[in-house]
Amino acid sequence: EMERIERKRVPVFVVLILFNLLTVLSLKAFIKFERIYGTDEKDYSTSVQQTMDKGYIISGYILSHEGSQIYLIKTDSLGDTLWTGNYGRGEAHWVEQTEDGGYIVAGGKDGKVCLIKVNSSGDTAWTRTYGDSSIPGISPDMGYSVQQTEDGGYIVAGFKVLVDGSYEDVYLIKTDSLGETLWTGTYGDEQHSEIGYSVYQTEDGGYIVAGNKIELQNLTGKSYLIRVDSLGDTLWTGTYDGSVLYSVQETEDGGYIAAGIKGADVFLMKVDSSGDTLWTRTYGGTQEDYGYSVYQTKDGGYIIGGQTKSYGSGSWDIYLIKTDSLGDVLWTRTYGGENEDRGGFVQQTEDGGYIIAGHTGSYGARITDIYLIKTDSLGYSGMKERNHEGLSYLNVKSSILDSKASIIYEIGKRSRVSIKIYDVQGRLKKILVNEYRDSGIYKVEWDGRDEYGKEVSPGVYFCTFEADGLKDTKRIIKLR
Repeated sequence: EMERIERKRVPVFVVLILFNLLTVLSLKAFIKFERIYGTDEKDYSTSVQQTMDKGYIISGYILSHEGSQIYLIKTDSLGDTLWTGNYGRGEAHWVEQTEDGGYIVAGGKDGKVCLIKVNSSGDTAWTRTYGDSSIPGISPDMGYSVQQTEDGGYIVAGFKVLVDGSYEDVYLIKTDSLGETLWTGTYGDEQHSEIGYSVYQTEDGGYIVAGNKIELQNLTGKSYLIRVDSLGDTLWTGTYDGSVLYSVQETEDGGYIAAGIKGADVFLMKVDSSGDTLWTRTYGGTQEDYGYSVYQTKDGGYIIGGQTKSYGSGSWDIYLIKTDSLGDVLWTRTYGGENEDRGGFVQQTEDGGYIIAGHTGSYGARITDIYLIKTDSLGYSGMKERNHEGLSYLNVKSSILDSKASIIYEIGKRSRVSIKIYDVQGRLKKILVNEYRDSGIYKVEWDGRDEYGKEVSPGVYFCTFEADGLKDTKRIIKLR
């Protein structure tokens, strides 16, 4: 069965593409993929980290009519799911692997900041909550960032609602390795609401916190940095021109890099060890563009993750910006389809590529699914990598075959198209397409049967594509 399709959302059976086999086989190549994960509800991701086994851990939450639930996904290096964990009512905003191979999760639960410690298999070791929820009908306390500290404990940043709920202060919590409180600190004043979105332990054992400071009288926001010592005592604070900072990291020179939003643009700011501004940059186009995370890269530059309305193919797309050490743009990439694709937490991986977590309304079987993107060092994921002349591409929409594999391909100009299925021994099993096609986007399905209508055995198969001078191969796994 073959049909020509329009440029719109395409249904998915299980997950997005695994990886480009031809790329993986090269010793110098990067693993690249785009993957979709989801439940029957709306699923959102909030952070991702590469793990010791070179896989990935993703934090997020499931949103349904009953509220939100804390959610984790653990994958291998190719993005295949190893386990998922649902930890009950609440939201997870950050996950980090701990020294013992388990994970620490920060978020909010029952109106309080929460920490959840799980083992390497995702089983809960302990849960702790901090603060109080004694002010009914208003926003609860929340934890947005956690890091394991050099003493084996944890530092958590978020906000705490004060007095009658009229304002919030940045909330820092230092715990031991079991989540027991060692000290807490609130930072701010009664004329402003202050929120801490990111915390990072500095070389001297203290902490740098990034967030925003909102004037209550006129509701104008400023970017906000707080530098404290190892006991939480303030060393300095800084307010800056940007609207909000969502991410901060200490840099190799002892200063700090922070990313967020200024007006409707991505905002990047470099300050020295005292918080004095060295330079600022904004990135974006004529519409809204947000920055959510920043990471200093191995070459001394920076990678920024966020979302854009100015560029890409949909109303929102995930946005990646690579800069040099002075914040000047080296390249940008967007990821997503015709509908809303948001998020953009990014981290550089061991191979020099990038892992990006977001959520998608363009792909997946539901309204919103979790979206994981692994790229090479130039930000390419192996998906839709074509030039402005309309080069062709291949996309397998179901790389795990349990019913049918939907194979999407685009032709930049009229050309002969060949799509074939081979087994791991290189034996031809099925010819899906072998004819000329006009330019456009098409879909063909493989139902797991060979040329004679006989169902093939479970295992690994390869879909090859040739058109318009392009040759490509994708892997399909038949489950049963």
